[in-house]
Amino acid sequence: MYQRTLFKYIPFNSPELGDSSSVQGKRKNDFEKGEIWYPRADKLNDPFECSPYFQNFDYNEEQIEEAVESLSDSELNSIESVIGKYKKNDLIKILKTPNVFNHNSFERVTDIGKNLVVENVYKYIHQIIFVEYFKLNFSNSLLKTGVLSMTGDPFNLLMWAHYGGNSSGICIEFERNPENILGKRSTRRVKYVKNRPTIKFQKRKNYAKQIIYTKSNIWRYEKEWRTCQPEGDKSYPFPGKVLRILFGLNCNEKTIELTKKIFGKNVVYENIIIGDDFSIQSDNGIHHSISQVELSW
Repeated sequence: MYQRTLFKYIPFNSPELGDSSSVQGKRKNDFEKGEIWYPRADKLNDPFECSPYFQNFDYNEEQIEEAVESLSDSELNSIESVIGKYKKNDLIKILKTPNVFNHNSFERVTDIGKNLVVENVYKYIHQIIFVEYFKLNFSNSLLKTGVLSMTGDPFNLLMWAHYGGNSSGICIEFERNPENILGKRSTRRVKYVKNRPTIKFQKRKNYAKQIIYTKSNIWRYEKEWRTCQPEGDKSYPFPGKVLRILFGLNCNEKTIELTKKIFGKNVVYENIIIGDDFSIQSDNGIHHSISQVELSW
């Protein structure tokens, strides 16, 4: 079934008069400009966010060649200041050459429990540094991605508590259609899995989007959708037309008044109210209990 609208919980409260420097003041300024904040992936509350698990790298000639061929121009440029500018063929030759600093006096001491094990340093230590550097480079590029997290469920008690400022904030409903960002392929339903995505270093770029749109199944109750921008910690235009705004159970009158002033008369406004069975609903009668969320998933 096509998801026609998506919701965004926001811990928005009316800022003090004239205070534009606070978080709430910045949210107010964004709303007035028709914009919303996309945090970086590394600012989200899941510590495993955009954190893939790489398969073991064998460091044989074939894998070294595949690894170098997988580098983009920007990745090659990133190491130019360290080793100089090289074409891919030249870099492959360097990585296949034994480390010039390797000799018998180089040793590595590893403490394993109470036993000290002395072993020769890797003959091709520069290969290890090369691979680990670009693993880190890839992970960091994912973590800089701007992520707007949304949901299809505006009546979830846990979501209101975690993301709606303990129910003192608001929940914005955005229209989703083929003409806006929410209707494009860049907006996807999050896939919940038991294990972190496991990828080959040489094939990492093929899995970038999969990683961004994958989370642990402990978060499945959120029914999350995401749309992304290349750079996070920035404000971008609303992803769709604002159709409705829900006010949390603890939302104060100043916040309600300010929100209506900002968004105007063409938006539907509703209050969240308590049901009689540990459920919440809007004051127009739409109902959804937390038990129904868990049973229907």
